[in-house]
Amino acid sequence: MPHKFTIPQFKLNRKGMARFLGTLEARIMEIVWKKETVSVQDVCDKMGKGANYKTVMTVMNRLFEKGFLERKKVSRAFVYTANVNRAEFLEQASHQIVAGLVSDFGEMAMAQFVDVLGEQDPDALATLQKMAKERSRQK
Repeated sequence: MPHKFTIPQFKLNRKGMARFLGTLEARIMEIVWKKETVSVQDVCDKMGKGANYKTVMTVMNRLFEKGFLERKKVSRAFVYTANVNRAEFLEQASHQIVAGLVSDFGEMAMAQFVDVLGEQDPDALATLQKMAKERSRQK
């Protein structure tokens, strides 16, 4: 069973993973997901010349404390792995966001969701309708 976590905040003014995590946290998680097991030095190398080792180490330790990363000591350094893969993270994060919107705003949130889907991809409304019917039959 995947590790459960809580999204502490959702930042509307950011894009992609940085909506859920800090900008540097998001970059680090993307690297960890691609490489699977990394050291702080691996991440710094992947980020390029501007990466500060101590800053990256601090952020990776915070990601560990928040439950996003697991770590184990190898020789004198820690190696890190993700507690959930990228798809599991996005599934859990999107569920928490949608659940919060529906809990706070009810039918208004659902109506906005339908409106946005219609604006961005009219075919998605048919997919949503099909998914809703399938879910209704399961209950």
